[in-house]
Amino acid sequence: MKAIAVALLLVATAVPPSAGVAGHDLQDVIDLAAAGSTVTVPAGVHGPVSITKPLQLVGEPGATLDGGGLGTVVLVTADDVTVRGLTIRNSGDSLEREHSGVFVTGARPTIADNTFEDVLFGVYIRHGVGAVVSGNRIGAKDLEPGRRGDPIKLWGSPGSQVTNNTVTSGRDVVLWYSEESTVRSNTITGGRYGLHFMYSHDAVVEDNTLTDNSVGAFLMYSYRLTFNDNAITGNHGPSGYGLGLKDVDGVEAHRNRFIGNRIGVYLDNSPTARGVEHHFTDNLFAHNDQGVTLQPAISGNVFTNNAFVENREQVGVTGSGTPSGNAWALDGVGNHWSDFVGYDADGDGIGDMAHQVND
Repeated sequence: MKAIAVALLLVATAVPPSAGVAGHDLQDVIDLAAAGSTVTVPAGVHGPVSITKPLQLVGEPGATLDGGGLGTVVLVTADDVTVRGLTIRNSGDSLEREHSGVFVTGARPTIADNTFEDVLFGVYIRHGVGAVVSGNRIGAKDLEPGRRGDPIKLWGSPGSQVTNNTVTSGRDVVLWYSEESTVRSNTITGGRYGLHFMYSHDAVVEDNTLTDNSVGAFLMYSYRLTFNDNAITGNHGPSGYGLGLKDVDGVEAHRNRFIGNRIGVYLDNSPTARGVEHHFTDNLFAHNDQGVTLQPAISGNVFTNNAFVENREQVGVTGSGTPSGNAWALDGVGNHWSDFVGYDADGDGIGDMAHQVND
């Protein structure tokens, strides 16, 4: 046993700043590696690990970390840790214990270019300010939707970047208390809420593809959100919202494509504050059961230069009443309605009478 310890020490220190497993137990090499070093994981199957110091864990092609169906596969409790280029698989299945592919409690983690298979939660970051979750392919356990974990979950992790991930069949990609974060260029399919925000102010959501989820994106209790250039298609669960807003103030939503959902955009008590407006411009609402659905008491939403094309119902209201405090034109620019039956006598491309939407 003493000879093994000496050999491991030589592996971890003789080739700084990089260390290789060299046939030894991966956890031993991580424990003996210097802070700030790189541990290279060779091809093959290795067991679960924990990381308690700043370092980079980088997999060579074919490197796999397997949790054996018990607990979390990679546990990170240090700041400034990178986990890159690994297949991470076979976590436990306890929602109560939050079994994950990677579970992080340190600041500024980078979880990039990994493949996650048969994991409950994929990447779970708690209080990881400045986290980067990028370029991962994240699957899920073969469980009923209510028993699945979240493929990406950020809790109390402001200033984070979630980019270029491909996510299939998990629960929600969820951000709680993670203000000033960016969610960009992800593809999310087959989940419950493709994106789910709670108390995550000043976030940017752009260029994502949210397809065949129960809900494309549900943004709740958050302020000053930018939602641009996203493709939201085929979201047909019990609610089936492409984009749902609940108790949200200050949304700018531009150039999105809401296609083939049950409801393109659903507005629930949003905006909540007086003097706050939401702006929806240059969006396409096409072939949804309802293009936009509002509660009757809602006001402060401005729709201009959008295209409403062949929705079964272009605009709907939940309950009785008319949501009269919203604007459907700005500075003389309204929206395109595929069912408009008026006329344009002067040929300026603008109808000479208002389009009327009826039940």
